Amino acid sequence: IKYTRVDGANDYLLNEAALLAKGDWLGILNAINTIAANATFIMAKTIFESGKYEIIYADSDELIWPDCVRDKPDFKPDWNVDLFLSQDYTRDCCFFARALLNECGVFDTDAKGLYADSFDITLRAMERIEPELIFHIPRVLVHVRMLSGSADNSAAIDSSDSSHSNHRIESLKQYFARTGQNAQVTAGDGSWEIRYGLP
Repeated sequence: IKYTRVDGANDYLLNEAALLAKGDWLGILNAINTIAANATFIMAKTIFESGKYEIIYADSDELIWPDCVRDKPDFKPDWNVDLFLSQDYTRDCCFFARALLNECGVFDTDAKGLYADSFDITLRAMERIEPELIFHIPRVLVHVRMLSGSADNSAAIDSSDSSHSNHRIESLKQYFARTGQNAQVTAGDGSWEIRYGLP
């Protein structure tokens, strides 16, 4: 454990954590959320049995605090690039091969939230690999903490705040520019609308 006095600089903290980590895989998890008791076992089993995946994500649900009641499971689909570009559905529980993250470089210093950082690095990672190297574990492996009687949680705050949404849109624009795609991005209701130009 390394303690730091830097407050709110997610990119700094993520880059510091990446330098400290020694494993072959790195995961981005919100500090207030909880992983399932068997999450690391299932991740390790998936990695060892496949030997090829470079991005792995799993399902999630809500953990109503302080009673620890589980609610609203979020069962995600297998990898769908079009859906991901319009909705950051891997953010709650996503792991990357360390070698792949090294190719992507450091986390974006302009990002204003953990999920914005995660979305940006996932865009940079997925353009470097084939879709079959991205794997979905159809199991709830992370519980998103939520205060009882409130519709407010870390995920809702991050996705609804205009600065976070604007950064995601900028990340998408950079992704389309890097990959040579003629596309326009606009903010939607909890998602982003992608419009592709005619050939």
